[in-house]
Amino acid sequence: MRPDFEEGFTVYRNGSGVVFITQHSGPNLETPTSRDEYSDMVASLCFRKVGGTFILSNISRKRIWGIDFNRMKPQMDMALKYYKNFEADINRRELVKYRKKYAWVAADKKDHDYRERIYDLFWSTVRRSGVFFIFLHTKFTRPKNFPIIMDVVNFRGKGINTRIMKKIIAEINKTNNEFFRSIKDLYIEEAAVESRRRAYRIKKVFGDFSIKKSGIEYKKNLKKDFSFIKKYGDKEFVENLINNFTSRNFVLAAKNAMENAPAPYVSLNEIFGGETAYGPKTELKMGQDNVVLEIEVSEFMNKFFPEEASDIILAIVNSIQNLKRYKKLSKRQSELPNFI
Repeated sequence: MRPDFEEGFTVYRNGSGVVFITQHSGPNLETPTSRDEYSDMVASLCFRKVGGTFILSNISRKRIWGIDFNRMKPQMDMALKYYKNFEADINRRELVKYRKKYAWVAADKKDHDYRERIYDLFWSTVRRSGVFFIFLHTKFTRPKNFPIIMDVVNFRGKGINTRIMKKIIAEINKTNNEFFRSIKDLYIEEAAVESRRRAYRIKKVFGDFSIKKSGIEYKKNLKKDFSFIKKYGDKEFVENLINNFTSRNFVLAAKNAMENAPAPYVSLNEIFGGETAYGPKTELKMGQDNVVLEIEVSEFMNKFFPEEASDIILAIVNSIQNLKRYKKLSKRQSELPNFI
């Protein structure tokens, strides 16, 4: 295994094969949810088991602190314009829109050029490292994401054929059904703890636990949680929450809804569709010459069952590598520069 320590990211190589990438593995800055917790650990387990290449970000995804490699390059005038807004944390609705699409803001031209150079090096390194790319992210253990344990994103068929992925994921769920059922109670408990943490955070920041008073991103997620509760919750819990929207009633209702929901499973594009993954979409030419997947693993799964998470990911990898289409790509893999 050979490490290359680049500015902003690190690359580990051990033979040719799958390229595992964690774009949001940098440090938590300002908020406890500003990195994809444990995605780097699960990716490293995949890499240690099968080799290939492992590329991980070492810098924050927060726009003012670092670079979000999952977003696209901003024009310099835009990066400079939004820097002061991010620094002062004003016009939050505009900041949300900016974060969905662009990778950084910059204090001046020198700052912008420096970040752009790191961004370009990151993506050129990704492109020349292989033909099978897996971007590992972490989805939060929240009611709105329950009972999905892992959401596979194939970029609506551009990363790999959707029909093929549906068959592979159906087999994964069949094989792991007993295991998924066995961890449901623990998954619920962890989601309840995360719900309490977020409720405390909302009260601390906005003075009250309220959908109406919450900030734009908190509000959006609370509404999705509430939709989940209405879908699976017993009538008494739902009505109690509607009549008295407190953090305690929210957690109780969420826990009741999760208990009524199906057992955990692996999904395809159910939570994410890759719409905001502008980095891969603009920097990689998805199609016949490569395979591109984004895998959002539950933080709960990463934390409690990292070995099992990596085994499931590698089962997906193995199924794809056994396809005739992938075997044709092996020729292109052999034509890439030898970094070993």
